[in-house]
Parts: sequence; C-alpha cells; structure tokens
Amino acid sequence: MKKQILKIAYVVCFLLAFAMFGIMAMFRHNDDIGNEKKTDLGESTYLTFSGNFDEYFGKAFGFRNELVDINNRIRYNLFKQSGEPSVIAGSDGWLFYESALHDYTGESVMSDAQAAKVAAVIEQISDYVAAQGAQFIFVSAPNKMEIYGQYMPYYYRENSDKGNYELIMDELESSSASYVDLKKILQIAASQSDMNIYHKEDSHWNNMGASIAYNAIMDKAGIAATDYSKIDYTTENNFDGDLYGMLFPKGTHKDEQVVFDTEQDFYYTSNFRSYDDMIIQTANDGAQGSVLVFRDSFGNALYPFFAEDFGEAEFSRAVPYDLTDISGKDLVVVELVERNLANLLTMLPVMPATVSDVDIAKVSAGDGQVTVMVEEHGNLQLVTFTGESIPEDCSEMYFRIDGVTYKAYPTAKEGDGCLYVDGAVDIDAAECAVIYENGGKYYELY
Repeated sequence: MKKQILKIAYVVCFLLAFAMFGIMAMFRHNDDIGNEKKTDLGESTYLTFSGNFDEYFGKAFGFRNELVDINNRIRYNLFKQSGEPSVIAGSDGWLFYESALHDYTGESVMSDAQAAKVAAVIEQISDYVAAQGAQFIFVSAPNKMEIYGQYMPYYYRENSDKGNYELIMDELESSSASYVDLKKILQIAASQSDMNIYHKEDSHWNNMGASIAYNAIMDKAGIAATDYSKIDYTTENNFDGDLYGMLFPKGTHKDEQVVFDTEQDFYYTSNFRSYDDMIIQTANDGAQGSVLVFRDSFGNALYPFFAEDFGEAEFSRAVPYDLTDISGKDLVVVELVERNLANLLTMLPVMPATVSDVDIAKVSAGDGQVTVMVEEHGNLQLVTFTGESIPEDCSEMYFRIDGVTYKAYPTAKEGDGCLYVDGAVDIDAAECAVIYENGGKYYELY
C-alpha cells in the first residue's frame, strides 16, 4: 500500500511539474531572447494549428529563459561551447555572431559577377548624389570575426582571402564611387591598440571602433571633424551585449564600453526613443553643415559623432534607401555591415535614374525580346525588365524610353535589371528598349 501511494505521488508530482510550464506560458510575461521574436499563433487553421502551436510553445513556455540560461552556462563553462546556434563561443570570453560565418569561411560568397553588380549600384548612388551637389561615402562595417579572428574556435578557418567585402572593394577600386575600406583601417587599429575596438560580448564595434570609422569617413570626405584619437577616455562596464543576452537570457553581466571625455552639444529634433529608431534627427547650434546617414545597427555607436560635428544630421534605418530628397545635404553616407552586403543585389536604392549619354550608334540588335513590368512607387515608377539574351554577368545596363536613355541597375529583386523613373512618364504607351553591355559591345532588346 505504501509503495502504491509513493507511485501515485510520483505521477502526480510529475504531471504537476509538467503542467506548470504550460500554466506559466499562459500567465507569465516572457521576454524575447536576444534577437528572437516570440512566435504569434496568428490565424491558424486545423491544418496549421499543430505546427504553429509547437513553434509558439517552444518559445513561450514557462521558465524557458531560466532553463535556456542554465543549459547554456553548463555547456559554456564546462565545455567552452555555445548552446545558442546564433552564437559562436570563442576563446578568452569572445563571442561571435554565426550569421557572419559565411564570409569568414568562404561559403555562400557571391560570385565575381554579383560583386560587380553591387559595385555598379554603389557607383550609381555616388554619381546621383554628386549630381545633387553633395558628397557621397560608402562604408561597410567589417564583421567582428574579420577583426578579431584570432579568438575564433580553431575548427573555423578562413578558407578564402576574398569574401563579399573584398570582392566588392576590388570592384569599387576601378569605379568612380567614393568609399572607405574600413576593414584594413580597423585591422591595423586592432593590432596596434591595447584597447578593444569591438565588444567582446556583442556583435558590434564599441565607441572606440566607431570613432575610428567616423574619422576615416570624414578624412575621405575632406571635412574637418573632431579627432577622437586625441581625446581622453575612460572605460565603463555598462553595455548590454547582444550575443551575451542571446546566450544567457537571465545573465546580468555588462560588457566594457569606451566613454570619451567630451560634452554632448547636439540635441534631438525627432521624437527620439532609442538608438534603434527608424529615423533619428539631430541639430547642433554650434556646428555647420548637413549630413544624411543610411545605417544599420552599427550606426548606434556611429551616429553621435556625426551629430556632434554637423549643424543638422539625419540617420535612417529604412531600406531600401530613399534618396529622392537629399536637397540641402552636404554629405550622404551609406553604412552597411559586411554580412549583409549581398542585400544590395535586391534592396535597391529609391532614386530617379540618371540620363545617360551612351552612344546609340554603337548599339547592335540583340536576340530575343524584353519583358517589362511597371509598378507605382510614390511619385516614381519602378520599371523592372527581363531579357532572354541578357547574360547573367552583365553589370552595365540601360533603359530607353521614347528616345531618352537612362542608366539602370544591373540587378533586380525579380528580373535582370530595374530603374526608377518619374511617375508622369507614360511607359505603357512609350517605345521602350533595354541596352546591355557584353564583351565590350552593346546590344539592344525590344
């Protein structure tokens, strides 16, 4: 009888413990872990409910964060391994973002032709901005493992000297685009400085790394700026590392941050809520000039430097980049992290295509036809085209409408190329043609 009671008590305790996770999921707030977002059940049918519920419960059950934290601490402290697929555990306390691994190992790197297309897109932005009377600078924030690769696990090896970053930089070198090769600058700085320029427990550069990037951009633009290499600084353990938060969701450790000995003179003219705001606008009554910076999360540490040295500054996280109104800007900067460079093949900037002076007399008739798709985009029209005989490695394309030839992007989200033209142009009734370069010769498709 006593043994039976013990068995019943064991079963009851087991069921209560099991039910507790579900009960807590219903009544307890469960914060997101790192960059994760809690799954929404949404509108489920009888066919999809089971899968949706499994995904939801897997991210929302009670005590999830605590259990994940305990599991990851055991694996990290005993075996020096990461229990979070998005985080790579390096040596000496360094953590790395797994999504940047493809560049480091040379896997899933874009082709030479794709790199040429990306460079062509950047060159078109540069030419357009210059035509509007402003300077343009393109920079790519290097992946952390490219700067501190010595702390990566030994089983991850750089199998290629040229990832997406290097391929694009090689193409930009022979273009008219204005850019800064930050990787070389930051690699030198990291090797010569006793101070880290990236966070150990975060995927981004710290204030020191951001200041070096900022001064390199301003040097390239030839604009006088605060030289942060000559300013004293202190370090404070006050930074919440994104990788640390993903690995240890209940952890309280703070990463080191550089704090420069300066006073903040700029103020926000937008409704500032956080560094991750889609649009941040600032003003500084003691400075001059205007800057527009298209940035990603690396811009969180970068933008205060611009805000301090420019009378007016605007920082945008919106993609695709919208350059339809850059009037009055003295400098336009595009900052994009290395791991996302391939996005420029599909997330193409919104700006009117420039008229080209390509010599039509040297254009030959191509084989096949061209298919054109037009969609409204505010005051502009996005024209996407596909040609049967356009080679995949073509990085120079044009689009002709009623005798006017425009420079087109040699890539598109769905097609061979695209461009934006004024919304007043009647493309359906116009005579349209695509001109592309192949082997030094130009061909035309209707």
